[in-house]
Amino acid sequence: MTDQNESGSLSLVPVLIGTGYAVAASLGISILLVLLTQLPKISEYHSMNMTVVHTAYGLCSVGAGWAAARRAGAKGWIYGLLAGLSFYLVTIAIGYFVPEPAYTVTTWWKKLTYAVIGGTVGGISGIAWKE
Repeated sequence: MTDQNESGSLSLVPVLIGTGYAVAASLGISILLVLLTQLPKISEYHSMNMTVVHTAYGLCSVGAGWAAARRAGAKGWIYGLLAGLSFYLVTIAIGYFVPEPAYTVTTWWKKLTYAVIGGTVGGISGIAWKE
């Protein structure tokens, strides 16, 4: 078995695992946010909804990069970047099937920025804090 540091190729499995973790976390956070907005006191803070959503999206991207880099064992920033980008593509594909999007179409660049930066930071930190 060759070490990934020696081979010049990238594996798709860590990227898919990182993306899967991010999609699962995003689904869980979405359900939690929907439940929390039903509470009377919290529903008054509608102005903060997009900030919370973008923060959660960025954290899920960090998690995708972290999981991908930990699984890959090397080239953390590349695997993190790819996991963040694939998380972005999955969320765009899922959003295509939602009848009424909760965010405007012009925020796609924000999501892409959060995905790329979050995935890369997660990939770097996943390698840096290896066990």
